[in-house]
Amino acid sequence: MDEPVSVRIFIPDDIVMDGDVPQPIAGVVIPEMGVRLGRMWTADGRDETFEGVVEWRRADEPNHLFETAFATSRFKVLTQDAAKGHLPEVGDRVELRGTLSCVRSYEFQAFDLPDTRQSWRVAAVLAHDRNGYLIEADPIPPLSSPAHTLPTIR
Repeated sequence: MDEPVSVRIFIPDDIVMDGDVPQPIAGVVIPEMGVRLGRMWTADGRDETFEGVVEWRRADEPNHLFETAFATSRFKVLTQDAAKGHLPEVGDRVELRGTLSCVRSYEFQAFDLPDTRQSWRVAAVLAHDRNGYLIEADPIPPLSSPAHTLPTIR
């Protein structure tokens, strides 16, 4: 399955108000934003499917959570889900479905997460309400990023 050219990302309004990311308007580059794949309500209720390779994993036994970082052919994403059934290992290819959302910048250090941040160019603002923005954006990996050399996963 080919990934879409642009991906949809939800950005909570308070992240923009706090200045963590610039106001998303078409053409704006949002520098160093991490994304998380999860299940959440969006303005149109649509999820997307992403394929990638697990690069990092951690199980949080007391909270029954399982976290991963996986790389698609164009960007890296964090996940967090209930730990149940077979859990993927580093190097496993996975297909995950959900909605991308912005990771708050403090979370990487506070929760000892791998730094998956990169720049994104806003292609369009799909919706904006009191909860936040739903945007379409294109990842801009740094030239030194492994995302430039990852094969396209089909």
